[in-house]
Order: sequence, then structure tokens, then C-alpha cells
Amino acid sequence: MNYTSSFDIFDTCLIRSCGPSSALFDILASEAFSCPVSYAIRHEFIIARINAESHNNLQSIYTNIEFSHEHLLPVNKLIENELSIEDSLLKPSKKILALVNQCRIKGHRIIFISDMYLPGSFLRKQLAKWGFWKDGDKLYVSNEIKKTKSSGELFSYIAQKESLRFKKWHHYGDNLQSDVIIPHKYGIKSTQIKSGYSLYQKKWMDTTICTQFQLGPILAGLSRSIALSEVETSQTAITLDIIAPLLVSFVCRIFNHARLHGITHLYFCARDSRTAFEIANQINHLFQDITVHYLYISRQALYDSDEKDVLSYFKHVGLATQSESVAIVDMRTTGKSLKYINSLLQKYEFNPVYGYFFEMFCTGTAMPNMPPYYCEINSVYNNHANIPTRALSSLGILLEMFFSIHKEPKTIGYNIFQDENTYPIFSNLPDEEDCSTKNTNEVVRIRESLILRYTEAFIKLHLHEHADDCMNQIALPTLSRFLVYPEKNYLAALTDFHVRNEYTSKLQPFIEKLSLLDILRRKKGLSWRRGSMAWTLPSWLYRLHYKLPQ
Repeated sequence: MNYTSSFDIFDTCLIRSCGPSSALFDILASEAFSCPVSYAIRHEFIIARINAESHNNLQSIYTNIEFSHEHLLPVNKLIENELSIEDSLLKPSKKILALVNQCRIKGHRIIFISDMYLPGSFLRKQLAKWGFWKDGDKLYVSNEIKKTKSSGELFSYIAQKESLRFKKWHHYGDNLQSDVIIPHKYGIKSTQIKSGYSLYQKKWMDTTICTQFQLGPILAGLSRSIALSEVETSQTAITLDIIAPLLVSFVCRIFNHARLHGITHLYFCARDSRTAFEIANQINHLFQDITVHYLYISRQALYDSDEKDVLSYFKHVGLATQSESVAIVDMRTTGKSLKYINSLLQKYEFNPVYGYFFEMFCTGTAMPNMPPYYCEINSVYNNHANIPTRALSSLGILLEMFFSIHKEPKTIGYNIFQDENTYPIFSNLPDEEDCSTKNTNEVVRIRESLILRYTEAFIKLHLHEHADDCMNQIALPTLSRFLVYPEKNYLAALTDFHVRNEYTSKLQPFIEKLSLLDILRRKKGLSWRRGSMAWTLPSWLYRLHYKLPQ
């Protein structure tokens, strides 16, 4: 082996799902005390922890930290907590893992190098955990060698220790100064590994939010870490940057609202709310006073069935109750179904149900005496300043057909079986779908996998405690930006998505490449004009056409 490849560890091989290291201390401060303390005290601890990094290893940092509090955990427990948090947050970069393996195949010697206060034994364990470390590899950590990459001394030390020739050495890392410029001065070939933050994630990093939590950077780090640890597909960006932040924040807000108002049972309506139901199951352990259910229901089953069969099913699943406070959850509604359900329940003297919806939209029919409900967006009068009214026309299709894509059979009615309980009846005929993709099953599989991973990390990062800010400051403004100016890397996921034309009843592309003649004549019948224009035109020309700021 006469050639060497070396790799930085953090933000190169391993990615923190909280984003920058400073954001990790927000998480650490939540677990540094034996009982809950105020934000002010947690911030004092964070500042002290950051200042203590002049001591170059974890033991020294906590031994010399200039902070004391009666409920602060002992030093050994603080160290144990920080290592545990790091372990739970670190994710691999699949691209760099593939690069390391390519270097191995070529016969390169592999060395991992880090300017880091964490112990080498911990870093080696993490590298092995994610498949980077093999017998014969070497690891050099600044706090153990007492030399750093940033000064260049660590590269000189390794060269002497390993008998390396600089001209036969290639180093990879994310830091322009210590991973590229410094090794280059020694004659080491160096390659900068770009951060991997997407367009929206970069905007979140710069977001100023009125909260005592680094919300923007943490959310950016969360989406980025999952994206880098996955094989990239056209679904990755739109799921992690738009869909997951919306749905997970929405479900968290439902739980918080339900607990505050004494609602003890949440019924997620079948098909469109399937993903929200899966998210709720992951979050449910944080709200053990609330039970989650799946409600097999559809407009056909509700309105075409005998009302006593519908009521019998509601009684079987517990929706019809005289003792509990319950609510239904759905992505979109006109309010008619909620009103019908409540009129049926109240007719037979059962408690009314509350409604949780992402969007309440109007079909032109007034809804007097509407039962109580909560929604993120009310398209009847556009209750959210972040979503321009002109952009709402495309939101419904995206929410109901693409963001909520599923492969479940339709509920068409209810029947009493031999055990005298009432169960749903499903259609055994192919559903005449209002939308389609080339491979719906694969899209559903990828989407569910990404969102469940996102939800798990969302909880670990304590983001459920900041669901309001997640929704109002990040998720909804990002959705608004996508509806007004849908960038091409997000639109890529929609190129094979078809929806039914309401006039011709035929499936047509949701976005399509337009010819110059299509644009000049303002082609009629486009499913999403803005999306098609953004997919067709260069960015600067799209912005000029719609008079958007650069």
C-alpha cells in the first residue's frame, strides 16, 4: 500500500442530525439537570459549555466548566449524557462511505483524522458502527495527540508516524482551511466535501426565530443528515424539506391541542391521513393520556350506507361514546363530513366529535352551525398570511393526492359479522384513481421510510416541544415558497405525477414541459401552471415573468 487516503470525521464521514455543533448543546442542556429548569439557566449552561472548549478533551471540559447549579448532574453523568446524545444524533454519509470503500478497493491505506475533543475510542466505535472502520485503519484525534489539523502539525506528525509521502496522500474534509488549504501547503492532494445543505435548509440556517432554541439550524441539520444517509432519489428533497416538516409539526400540534382541551381519543381518517397516523403512533408515547385509532371511512361509506350501520361501526371502534372526548383527523375537508358525523351522533345522544384538519376549503356551499374544528390553513378566507391566496389553488391536489399518497383500498360500507361487531367493507375493484405515478408502491415505501426516520429524530431533538415555531416559522413559509416559486430540484419528484382533469376526466401530467408557443398562448387546462412554468423556464426568467425578487 503506497498510497494513502485520509478523511475528516465530522461533517464528512459522520453527520450530526442537529446540524451545527452549537445546536447539540441545546439538546444537551435539556438533559443536564436532575429536574426541569428555566431556559435562562439552560442558556447559562450552554454558554459555559461552549467557553470550556478551550480545554481540549471532554473530561477536562467538564472538570473545568465555569458553571454550577444545585440540580446540575455530576461530571461523569454529564460526559455520559453528551456521548449518548452524540451517539443518537450521528448518521453516516452514504456518499463518503462509498468513497472510502472505493479507496479500499484501490488498495489505499485509510486514515481518519479529527480536530475534536471527543475521545478516540468513541470516534472509532462510531466509525465502526456505520461501516467506515476496518481492521488496519488508523485514527488520529487532536486532543490525544496534542496537535491539530488547523495548525498543520497533525499532518506532519501522521506523515512521520506512518512513514507517508505527502505526494502520495489524498485528504478529504469539509473545512476549507484545515482540510483543504493547510494539507495543500504540505503537498497533500486535498478535496473539500461540500456541506450538503439544500436550498431550503440553507434558508432555515439563516432564519431568525423568536424562540430560545436554535430551531432553524436544527431542522436543517435533521433533514440534511437523513438525506446524506440515504440513496438520493427524486422523492428525498421534497419529502425531507417540505412534506415531513409539515406533517410532523401538524401531528405534534394536534396532540398538544388535544391534551390542552381534554381530548383523549384521536381517530385518523383512512387513506389520506395514513401517513399522519403512522407519525402519531411514533409520537404517542409522549402523550400516554391520548389514544390513537384508525377510522375506516369515506364519503361513499358515510353517505351511501344505512345510518344505523354507520353508527354501529362508530360504536364498535369507540367513536360513538357518551363518556369520552374524541376527535377525528383528516388532511382536507369542506366540513360536511364532520357536520354529518356530529348530527348522526347527537341524534342518538352520543358526544359530538371535534375536527382536526390541515386544510379547510370551500366548495361554494355555506356551512351554518359548523361544529368546532382546528385547521392549519382555512382556504375559505385564507387565515395564514404565509400562504398567498393566489397559490392556494394548487395546494389541495398536492395535500390530498401527492403529500398523502397511499395504496389502500377504499372503504365502501359497513357490515355486521358473526361476532356481532360491525366492520368496514372494502372495494375489491380497482379504484378509479384521481392521481397516479409510474410506481406508486415505491413512492409510498420511500416516503414512509423517510418520514418515520424524520419523526424519530424530531422527537430525539426535542422539537415536539417547539411544534408551533416549527410550523409557523419553518414549515408553512417553506410550503408557501414552494407554491409561489417551485424550484426544479423539488419539482423533479412530480414529473411522473398525473391528476384527473375535471373537465375531460382524463389523467394528465401535474407539471409538464411547455413549448414557447404554449407559454405565449397561455395554454389552457394545465394542472399547475406555476409548476409547469418553473419546470420549463430558467430561474431568472421565471422570477422575471412572475415579478418575484431575486
